[in-house]
Amino acid sequence: MKKITLIIITLFFVGNTSFSQTNINVASATTISAFPHIEYDQNSNAGTLATGMNGSCSSIPCCNVLFYRVQVPAQGDLTVTMDNYTDLAGSIIAYTPDVPNPTNTSQLTYVSGQSGNFCGFRDTLTLINIAKNSVYYILFFNENQQSSLGGGNTNLNFNFEAYSPTITAPVDGTYTANQDLDFILNFDENIIVNTTSGTPELAITIGATTRQATYQSGSGSKNLIFKYTIQTNEIDSDGITIGTLNANGGTLKDELNIDVDLTINYTPDTSAILVDATLGTSTIDISKFSIYPNPTNKQVTIKSNLGGNFKLISTVGKTIKTVNVQPYEEKTIDVSHLSTGLYFIKSDNYSEKLIIKK
Repeated sequence: MKKITLIIITLFFVGNTSFSQTNINVASATTISAFPHIEYDQNSNAGTLATGMNGSCSSIPCCNVLFYRVQVPAQGDLTVTMDNYTDLAGSIIAYTPDVPNPTNTSQLTYVSGQSGNFCGFRDTLTLINIAKNSVYYILFFNENQQSSLGGGNTNLNFNFEAYSPTITAPVDGTYTANQDLDFILNFDENIIVNTTSGTPELAITIGATTRQATYQSGSGSKNLIFKYTIQTNEIDSDGITIGTLNANGGTLKDELNIDVDLTINYTPDTSAILVDATLGTSTIDISKFSIYPNPTNKQVTIKSNLGGNFKLISTVGKTIKTVNVQPYEEKTIDVSHLSTGLYFIKSDNYSEKLIIKK
């Protein structure tokens, strides 16, 4: 699926591009590769004065800065936001490395051509349609030493939205004979599935053998369910892998009756989804649960083998809603009233992050 995003930004430029080179060490930059992610209580006073850098958007003599190394898992959009922003006191700016493992800022280049990345004061960075496995170095400051503005601690929120389709995998654990592996294909629009001439399949590899998880339900929605049932004597000790999506004679179309792109843009880590169909009992941690779609803007479904009470909690620890889910039930709750941001759904001993995106 392609996205068209329009971003209108007013520019406030800081510093200038004529300077003598002063390098900042970035070898110890915090690495971020899982999303959503929050860096709590950040303060650029702990950083180094950015009096000279490589590329344009380079000289920031007003401020000490910190760096974060961010690698995205798929093609999509990266957004970084700052809490407790003070006007003319802070910013978030993106650079790409000129070498695989840069050690200082002379080996970084400002990302040009992205309307969501500019040399100015602001609390939000947006990079649109960036490639899978791309690496960015994110510069952050929240105090302007020249004007004495800002300076308090802040949280940095790193959010990434992969372009569809993406996959939600089964919960981690060891699966035995006759247990189901359920996969959810997540799209950004409703998909109509026609199985008259064949049933769509999702290839998975168990051990060295390719199997097919077959389409079960979800036509007319953004989330399609595929299932594979473990067979006797199947074994995979280092994690199953997810392969390609195949229409298999069926069709998957959007609401304009156009065939959807079957290329899967993002697959999660499945190294802990193990199979041992020689076991008599399962070692799956049934206290875990899954939620989908995620991100969402209207509803979220909780799927739990164990059941129990589940709390929807804000980032400040406030319980917004409590719902009871029966074992093996899929309970859908309304979240349309919530503001954009990060939330948590928590059981007695496990939690999942939920992103609300309007």
